[in-house]
Amino acid sequence: ALTELTLKVSPKKTFQNTIAIYLKDIKIISSLFYKILGSSNEISGAVYIPDEPKNKKFDLNKSRVFKFNDLNNDGPFLAIRLEGDRVSVQERLNDIVKELELKNYKTSILDNHQSVPFWTKVNNLELFTNTKNNLIRAVIPPSNSEKLMNFLSNKFKYFVDWSGSLFWIEVADKEDNKIGQIREFIANNEGYMTIIMKSENFDFKEKVFSTDEAKLMISKKIKESFDPKSLFNPGRMYREI
Repeated sequence: ALTELTLKVSPKKTFQNTIAIYLKDIKIISSLFYKILGSSNEISGAVYIPDEPKNKKFDLNKSRVFKFNDLNNDGPFLAIRLEGDRVSVQERLNDIVKELELKNYKTSILDNHQSVPFWTKVNNLELFTNTKNNLIRAVIPPSNSEKLMNFLSNKFKYFVDWSGSLFWIEVADKEDNKIGQIREFIANNEGYMTIIMKSENFDFKEKVFSTDEAKLMISKKIKESFDPKSLFNPGRMYREI
């Protein structure tokens, strides 16, 4: 229950470019995410779009969603966004190429007219627009993102945002047992997950949110304090609340 909010806003950036780095080595991707987090170049976005699984249970729409003149969709890629005025973006872009040693990889640049809609598509989760499968949002420490990428492999459709911290994972309909496996792996690697969308055949054996017993008890006490009769959304977050 929120009774007061304070919001901090900043001016909208006037210009942006996105660097696309084409590679599939998860170890290198994880290393680049780590360097991006420590960069002084004010990188405002870092997302990894892997290959889609060769499975007809998923809508394989990557090439349609990310169809841009200066983006090669034939393989996985890491995208990095820089925002600000045109001169600042160009200076930082040149610095990033040196800092991340990007001359060792195949890259391309999305100009402002391509970069803006690219990130709109990422933020709108357009890779999952037509799915009727289960969709999971998982947050994990960046230091463990490489482990999760290896675990997911090419068995699930997913992408990684927040420079390795945020995973969006699609699990095929009638495969709810795999959600439990993902939940266990994430919990064992200091993360948590939320089932954002459930398939038509979801059997509700899995909790929508994941949490440990201590946090669950805190949530119970908070909800009991303003909803003692459990009238508001019973079982919405956890079955016990």
